[in-house]
Amino acid sequence: GAARGMGRAFTRAFLDKGAKVVAMDLSWEPTGFSSDRDADFRKELEDSDEAIVATVDVTDDAQIDAAYERTIQKWGTCDVLMNDAAMRQRILFPPTGRTTTLETSDEDWQRMFAVNVFGALKVTRRFIQPMLQQRSGSVMSVISSGALHHSYGGAYHALRPNSREMPYQSTKAALLTMMFYMADEIRDENVAVNLLVPAHTRT
Repeated sequence: GAARGMGRAFTRAFLDKGAKVVAMDLSWEPTGFSSDRDADFRKELEDSDEAIVATVDVTDDAQIDAAYERTIQKWGTCDVLMNDAAMRQRILFPPTGRTTTLETSDEDWQRMFAVNVFGALKVTRRFIQPMLQQRSGSVMSVISSGALHHSYGGAYHALRPNSREMPYQSTKAALLTMMFYMADEIRDENVAVNLLVPAHTRT
């Protein structure tokens, strides 16, 4: 998710701190959503020895494998993974993204889980391997505060169920749970797993 929005900000921040970055995104190829700013940012990265620009659909194993192979060929390892790519609610339900659970179809859920959950899992399975081997690394996944729940006197309530963001929030809840469990599973390998819960962001 490196091309736009928070992903672009993450990419710039890592580069500013001296990191080498594999900037994966499906949006590097021209689309109806592309802008001159996107092309300028892509060229900036392509002109840098500290970045790899990779067009990757996270639902496509072959594209993930190709990006991973380019990473290992150029730098030999991976120390940090940021799972930021996601299908947003308004892609399925333009323009506002708001809909009720009963108004969704099975296909809506399958499309969004393919990107937001299985995509993150597929990318993590590849890029975590050098971290496990070197017993050092960090995996970070971006979720939404709408996936959170809180206890009020023993009963649990969703943080903001009135946002009408299904199936998006369910995918973020699934990613949250997957990362919680993986954190414990690999803690003895000295690889950290964390979640980022950003505030509302203009993207």
